[in-house]
Amino acid sequence: MQRLTGRVLSLFFSIIKIQRSTLRSDIKKKLMATYVQLIILKKANSKASWLATGVPEIAKKYGLLWGGTYKNYHDPVHFEVN
Repeated sequence: MQRLTGRVLSLFFSIIKIQRSTLRSDIKKKLMATYVQLIILKKANSKASWLATGVPEIAKKYGLLWGGTYKNYHDPVHFEVN
């Protein structure tokens, strides 16, 4: 009986360890998906893509002129101090 109890406990703790590891992995994946996004923008990206990131709004907040507002030339990678 004692051997069986030991095996049951060993199995129980193995299951707990696997579940804990799975839970940790699931939480990490969820956090990465929710809070971390890799955004790569290039000059060729549309004005709408740039606006969706919020970067132009931040530039405006700090008094920077954003190249995405130029009338005759699309230059969204350009920021300058007014």
